[in-house]
Amino acid sequence: MNSKSIRTFWNALFLLLCSVSLADLGEFTISEKLVRQIEMQTSQNQPFYKKGRLIEPNINIRVTPEIVDAESGGELNLNVNLQGNSRAHSVTQVTRNRNVQAVVDSEVRANFQQKLKISKNGLNTGQVSSQVQINVNNISVSNNFRLLNGVVNRKAKKQAPGQIAKELRQEKAELEQQIASEMQRGTSKAKNLFDSMMATINPIIADKDKYPFETKLSTKAGAKGQIKFEVVDIKNENQKSPKPKFANTEQLMATGVIHQDLLIQLTKAELAGKELKISQLKQVLCSPQMRKFMDFCKLEFLSSAESISLLFDKEKPIEFVFENGNVTLKLNAAYRKTVPKTDENDQPLLNSPDQNQSQFETVPYQIEVKYKVQNGSAKLEKFTVTEKVLTNTSEASGKHSEDSKEKKGRPWTLGGLFNPLIKGSIQNAFKKLFAEEIDFHSASIPTKVKISENSTGVQTDILEAGSFLPVDVKAENGWLAVGSTFCSSSNKALGVSFSEVAGTIQSVERGSPADLTGFQPGDRIETFNEVEGRSMAFGENPNSFIKFIGERSSQKTSNDRKVIIKGRDSTGKTFNRVVILCPSYLNHKEQAAKGLAQFKHN
Repeated sequence: MNSKSIRTFWNALFLLLCSVSLADLGEFTISEKLVRQIEMQTSQNQPFYKKGRLIEPNINIRVTPEIVDAESGGELNLNVNLQGNSRAHSVTQVTRNRNVQAVVDSEVRANFQQKLKISKNGLNTGQVSSQVQINVNNISVSNNFRLLNGVVNRKAKKQAPGQIAKELRQEKAELEQQIASEMQRGTSKAKNLFDSMMATINPIIADKDKYPFETKLSTKAGAKGQIKFEVVDIKNENQKSPKPKFANTEQLMATGVIHQDLLIQLTKAELAGKELKISQLKQVLCSPQMRKFMDFCKLEFLSSAESISLLFDKEKPIEFVFENGNVTLKLNAAYRKTVPKTDENDQPLLNSPDQNQSQFETVPYQIEVKYKVQNGSAKLEKFTVTEKVLTNTSEASGKHSEDSKEKKGRPWTLGGLFNPLIKGSIQNAFKKLFAEEIDFHSASIPTKVKISENSTGVQTDILEAGSFLPVDVKAENGWLAVGSTFCSSSNKALGVSFSEVAGTIQSVERGSPADLTGFQPGDRIETFNEVEGRSMAFGENPNSFIKFIGERSSQKTSNDRKVIIKGRDSTGKTFNRVVILCPSYLNHKEQAAKGLAQFKHN
């Protein structure tokens, strides 16, 4: 075997080993159904002078994203449509006090396409293609020659087309340049909006530099298309159990599936072997990136909890366990029995005890917080502080005690660490940190935005907005899976209207729960009910159905907003559809406006 063959062999073996050792840690998807709802509008109607001419544009710009197939690295197109007109005023001086004015009205139509590449560094711009059409619709002339007005106008009208024709090429070139500039402005704003939306939805995008993992990006176009982010760890060869399966997949607009190992690796380095106050621990557990995975921290944190600090275990300071419908967090720390013997008066926080040569005895304990997943959320079920009973002082104090060898073999007695007062203070401090219910990252985003500029500056108006709502949450086999639907301010709870024929659907709102679950004009509803409720006939009058939908849509949990609708389609085929209604109580625009400040300044 020659040297080239040897290199080929080892390269192939290396690639094989890498593919085997990749450990799947998470997967995030954003549906094409959501992406196609995003739209940004702007306009150019500010007059400007160019080469002595007054130009009055009135151009509307609409930018929409489109997913493109890409197996390696995601790709999007920003489609830019410009429509409107432009009026150019020119003046031809004839004598000192006499002139002829010409006004040229042009129709403007243009389509641009800006390619975007999704990478670990966000969205990067690529190739631009364009098609611009400018048609002159009308040329009018006027003058200030008074008595000779009619004569001059007739002569000017004859000469104007020739003069305009000579200048039209340059006129169009200047207008095309202005259009291209507006296109760049529009796509830049749209890119910022889309980038902001991606950061809101996806924690991997928001804090890409903080994750020590490989991220695989791909995009798929079409009715079932999506943007997919996969998180893998090339250092971990442990095979994971199969991911949980989602229900009501047709209504899911975004999904997030993470393994417990992902959260452990994200937080372990921040805690291992360090001493932290409760407030410093809160910065780790309640950081913006962690809260996008799950938020189990109270909004308000009482300063009275600061009296407690934790000395974290070096090997396993934190554990996340996703099993049997439970989300469990375990913190492994040690309680300091005696004051450390050190020459320094002040012990720095975030210290490494090994480096400070402190001499003290500690006894380890564990804080366990368990939440029960139910109806799309998770409620606090168990909170315990448990002392670990060890066999000897060496195990208990580890390297923190220089005289541990002399004490080796002396057992700890039950209750040797905690008296009721100490245990109670630890419990009370942590109860002030953890919320009673986990928020699985509900978020509101603007979907249609209008940007306008005037003398006072740039104004951003939200035309439409929507909210991600967790509707299917599972904790199984080490995985936490969160599936979210998306309800827009333009959608009603179900999204159908009826014809005069009893129970027959006349129209279906685009993007509504009815649309996503397959309802079409011509479908006839026969019965409806809650998931565990008694079936009711539709009847001749839709009022009872409309009242039922109104009552169910006012419920807080997705499970309580779930309804079953049976009937026949236009061909007579029966259907049985489970639909999760959009909540009627949410103000999507108001919620989205709170997160718009960052976008306004981009």
